[in-house]
Amino acid sequence: MKLTYRGTQYDFTPTQVELETTETKGIYRGLEWRFRKPKKNAVQQPSLKLMYRGVAYQTGNVETEEVVPQKAIASETEGFSVQGLARALMVGRKKKSKLREQSLLVRDFS
Repeated sequence: MKLTYRGTQYDFTPTQVELETTETKGIYRGLEWRFRKPKKNAVQQPSLKLMYRGVAYQTGNVETEEVVPQKAIASETEGFSVQGLARALMVGRKKKSKLREQSLLVRDFS
């Protein structure tokens, strides 16, 4: 796909992730939905220390972030109810949000 940013053209190929549907399913607001998981784990992006307009920031995994292997998550969720899996997703999102807030507090804006 050809994209243009500020007059510079570049090629962008989005990463294709093959997903497989699990047997776990549920109904939310009258619509049926199913959990999906990637067929193989994605390659992690490198962690870079960068600076933008004098503000330092870091890409990739933040040092305070706890990295949990995908296989561990899959093994923990087997045998749980749909409500339990939905709760686990909600707690995970809340934890990620908290980590983002903490990373903003760590930045040096001087």
